[in-house]
Amino acid sequence: MSNSQKYLSYKLAHEKIDRAIDAGFPLEAIAICESIITDRLLSYANHHGGKLDPSKAILGQAITSIRKRVPDLAATDPLGADLVLQASDWAKSRNHALHAIAKSGQGQGPKVSAAEFDEFSMAAAHKGHLLMKRIKSWHPKLVRQAFRSEA
Repeated sequence: MSNSQKYLSYKLAHEKIDRAIDAGFPLEAIAICESIITDRLLSYANHHGGKLDPSKAILGQAITSIRKRVPDLAATDPLGADLVLQASDWAKSRNHALHAIAKSGQGQGPKVSAAEFDEFSMAAAHKGHLLMKRIKSWHPKLVRQAFRSEA
């Protein structure tokens, strides 16, 4: 994919995230944020030998691959290590937001009220949006460093 195609797809994604949050549809925003976060972390993992298939790999696999392939990330890139940790934590919030309204034990109702669900899912959308921006800012610097070290 050319850089211009990637740029246009990301531009549309950002517009959709903003519109979804503004319209009160946090789950759509969460899904798009996850897609971009996963894309950038997969790229980073694959620049470090991850060999993950972007059409199949999920966020957790990207995080695991980075932790295995760049075990000294905290020492070499504290920001990157922090972002990977935040992505892992956010993935838990994302799962909770996606499932909290309906998923429950047999014969039990959801564990959160509708108001709590709306509040929690919107907070997860905002956190994901901020995290996505931070990862997108961090990613190109690290990829350029990886290319320089390979040369």
